[in-house]
Amino acid sequence: RIEEDLSAAHLRLARVLVEQLPWDDCIRRYDRPETWFFLDPPYWQTEGYGVPFGWEQYERLAEVMGSLRGRATLTLNDH
Repeated sequence: RIEEDLSAAHLRLARVLVEQLPWDDCIRRYDRPETWFFLDPPYWQTEGYGVPFGWEQYERLAEVMGSLRGRATLTLNDH
C-alpha cells in the first residue's frame, strides 16, 4: 500500500540532507568523518546539466576527494 511505502521512505530519508550548492561549498560545509557524499558531476564530454564544468573542475574534485574526512561515491562516465 502507498501509505506503507511512503512511511518506509520517510523513515529511510529522515536523516538525509539534500543541498543545492556549488559542490565545493557543500563539501566544505558538511565534511565530517561520518558524512557520505553522493557526487554526480556532469559526465565528461556530454551536454552536462546546463552548468559549465570544465576539466579543471574534475581535477579539483579529485583533489578534494583525496582529502575528505568523510566518504564519497562518485558517478562518472567511462571515457
